[in-house]
Amino acid sequence: MGYIQERKSNAGRKRIDPLVLFKMLVLQHLFNLSDEEIEFQVNNRRSFEKFIGLGVMNDYS
Repeated sequence: MGYIQERKSNAGRKRIDPLVLFKMLVLQHLFNLSDEEIEFQVNNRRSFEKFIGLGVMNDYS
């Protein structure tokens, strides 16, 4: 079970999927981006968004 813990309440922010965080770290390393820059690029570039797996959630077509 490791890091998975039962939530005591629904208050607060939901955790970010560890796979998404890992993919963001890979992009950050490959493109030599700061934390702020990777956040901007993921929101700005469709290719980054799809690589991370967020493209499906934001697909309007």
